[in-house]
Formats: sequence, structure tokens, C-alpha cells
Amino acid sequence: MLPEELFAVTPPTRGKRSDWLYDQALKIGALRVAWRYLGWDDAAALFEAETDHDKRAALVCLLTAGFAHAGSATVVGEPGGGWIWLPPATLWAEWARRGLEEAIARSRLRGFPQASTWAPPSH
Repeated sequence: MLPEELFAVTPPTRGKRSDWLYDQALKIGALRVAWRYLGWDDAAALFEAETDHDKRAALVCLLTAGFAHAGSATVVGEPGGGWIWLPPATLWAEWARRGLEEAIARSRLRGFPQASTWAPPSH
């Protein structure tokens, strides 16, 4: 959901990276787009005010669960290795969509023919 140029700067090291990403997502409005997508306009104050690392992680998990519940999550993986639920691909930056498709192609070449994205049917 973040623009590629944001990553021209080296993000902080592990442990601080997720808070940096959260701050960047707030700064450019990506989290606002995500909760508006879900119809959670009232969540703005909660997301914007939170500074605790663990509570921020919980809020990101809550967003993920919201997308899964709404049937709009993009699900990525393969049967043997498992699946991960991500925000709807329509909210992703173009570089991330390209990167996912390239990773799927590489996985298929390495012998994982079922590697794919899966989007549940919309309601």
C-alpha cells in the first residue's frame, strides 16, 4: 500500500521497521484508505493515536481480519506452504502487484505449480 519511492530510503532495522511502516502508512493516508474501504471511518482516531508497538500490530491484524471477513482480502500462497491474507490487491501499490506476480512465476518455476493468489468471491 506504500509507494515504491518510500523504500529508496533504507527502513530501520528489524524491530523498528513495522513502526516505521505504520508511521509512513499514516503519513501518506494509506491506513485511512484501508479503513474507509472497510467502512470503518470511525476507526481513524484509534489508528492515528496508537503509539504502542504491540497494539499497532494488533490493529494491523484487525484490518487484515476485516478484509478477510468482508471477503475482499487477497490470499497468497500455496497448499503445501500455507496462505497469508493481505489487503485487497486494489489497494496495493503497482510495484507490489508486479512483485507478487514475479514471485508466483518464480515459485512455479521452482516446482510449486499451485503457487497463486486467490481472491474470495465478492459479496
